[in-house]
Amino acid sequence: MELTDIRCVVAVADHGSFTAAARALGYAQPSLSRRVAGLERELGTPLFHRLGREIAVTPAGEVFLTAGRRALFDAEIARAGVAEVIGLQGGELAVAALPTLVVTHLAPVAGEFRRRHPNVILDLLGAEDSATISAMLASARCEIGVAELPFSDALAQTRLLDQELLAVFPPGTELTTPDRVSAAELADLPIVITPEGTSTRLIVEELFARAGVIPNFAVETTQRDAMVPLTLTGAGATFISTPLAEQAAASGAVTAHLEPPLLRPIGAAVRPGPLTPAAAEFLRILVERSDGGYDDGRDGGEPTATPAPTAQRH
Repeated sequence: MELTDIRCVVAVADHGSFTAAARALGYAQPSLSRRVAGLERELGTPLFHRLGREIAVTPAGEVFLTAGRRALFDAEIARAGVAEVIGLQGGELAVAALPTLVVTHLAPVAGEFRRRHPNVILDLLGAEDSATISAMLASARCEIGVAELPFSDALAQTRLLDQELLAVFPPGTELTTPDRVSAAELADLPIVITPEGTSTRLIVEELFARAGVIPNFAVETTQRDAMVPLTLTGAGATFISTPLAEQAAASGAVTAHLEPPLLRPIGAAVRPGPLTPAAAEFLRILVERSDGGYDDGRDGGEPTATPAPTAQRH
């Protein structure tokens, strides 16, 4: 079994087909198929169900992928250990985050990281909640996760900031108190919201529950980038982070702080085991731009993060 074989299997699983995986890796599709088939013969079991042009990972494949991703990380750590000496001159780094945090928090971090290390490829992955990202970290799908705290107790994690969500209303909305609004005042208004189980939905549901208000969730969308346009066209009010709310206000939306403030604790978690130099550097930049602290273990130990306190809703 070669690392190239493992990389091929991971690519097929990530891209959903042999054709797409071959394109991503720069291989001829028949060559990639032969590699995977040869590995399956060596293992004595199929890793994928072939469903026409699509694939589905078998139970054995799921086990292989978790171990395979870790093997690729270990190989990357070995390679990156040399690269670190010459300044992070290659490799890849996968970071998972809530979609809104990719826009508001990770984008500037990614920009700074890429300016410092232009030869390292970044893979920014979106996920709906901390539990999903915890699973991605545990299965070596990514090295760093950024989401609402807490993550799984098994992960080292650190608090970065308390992110405030603002209420955003259609243009022309008149508020009783400018710039301030309570959940009770939102009782009769239509709300644009993300689906059940998402991070934003959960914290907004808690807001209304504490106020004893039954919300009118009038528009539900998985497309977060559609929430502001929907609000601007009058579909309803919504809740978004301060940077996005400021952009919405520039387009004519009315914004207001919730009373009491609607806050969610945001933190970073890292996969079990040592981090690649690229991950340690990215995390260092991330924490520098936030309020948390991180010990990168460069005194000889493994990288460790300060365990996050139990997250409290505000």
